Amino acid sequence: MNMKFETKYNRILLLIIYTILFFVIAIYGAGFVLKVIDVFTISILTLFIFKYKDYNSFLKIRCSLLNCSLLIVTAISLAFLGNAIYARGDEFNFVMQQRYEYSAFSLFGLFVLSPVIEELLYRKYWFRFLTEKHKRVVSIILISLVFSLTHIFGEIPLIIPFISSIFLFWIYNKTQNISLCVLWHMVFNITSFYSPAFFTIDNIGNLKMLSLVVSLLSLLLLFFSFKRNE
Repeated sequence: MNMKFETKYNRILLLIIYTILFFVIAIYGAGFVLKVIDVFTISILTLFIFKYKDYNSFLKIRCSLLNCSLLIVTAISLAFLGNAIYARGDEFNFVMQQRYEYSAFSLFGLFVLSPVIEELLYRKYWFRFLTEKHKRVVSIILISLVFSLTHIFGEIPLIIPFISSIFLFWIYNKTQNISLCVLWHMVFNITSFYSPAFFTIDNIGNLKMLSLVVSLLSLLLLFFSFKRNE
């Protein structure tokens, strides 16, 4: 009797959570056509949360000031580097003019909802699910491929989300802290969105070199910092 009640209760709770998440993602898509992939992503994430009974994913936020600072610097510098490599100097004003027209709901979805939902689904739950039967490397590559393909209709080349996914898996495996992955993802998205405002035809070469140097140095320091904490 208790088991039946618990099963029924879980189903009702799942339905409530799914409904809430559906409307949240609908608000996020305000001004745009609601993408099927968003609803699918939310649905799978909800099922994983119930499967693993893990409701406190963000309660463990442990990070030294040095590591958090390095994570933020790498997110900013890599976002600048990606835009500097793939963008053309004559399109910056046009790109930013379009982006200034984004609604507050759309920006909230891009800067907050997407990082939270994607990191929980790909880096935490799906990775945990796959590694129960497959090797870590295989799971990381497979998930990174899927993660990059979900950005196929975006403005960025697919190689950027693929490399970013590999890097985020490295962070998660080193720290076992999904909150740090969410933090990095948020900063990266915000910087990627607004960094074209700093580019001109005259300075793009210098910014590309500067962001490359800062990225390499911060990644190297982060590597040794994680190594020291092991």
